[in-house]
Amino acid sequence: MKTIYLYVTGLVAALITAAYVLGGRVATERWRNHAAESTVTDMEKIIKMGERVNAETIHHGTADIRRILRTKYTIAD
Repeated sequence: MKTIYLYVTGLVAALITAAYVLGGRVATERWRNHAAESTVTDMEKIIKMGERVNAETIHHGTADIRRILRTKYTIAD
């Protein structure tokens, strides 16, 4: 009769250990998904910023860019 208590105790300990290990794996996967999503979001922001800068550059001719730089900066700067 006392051996059944030992088996039940061992089974409960095994279940608690399994739940702990599986919970750690679930948390790790959630963290990886969050990190991947934040990386994708950051990359999208960088790409959009680059598109905006490139669009402004393409719409200006060389003479216009030289004029803007000449008025913005002088030799003293």
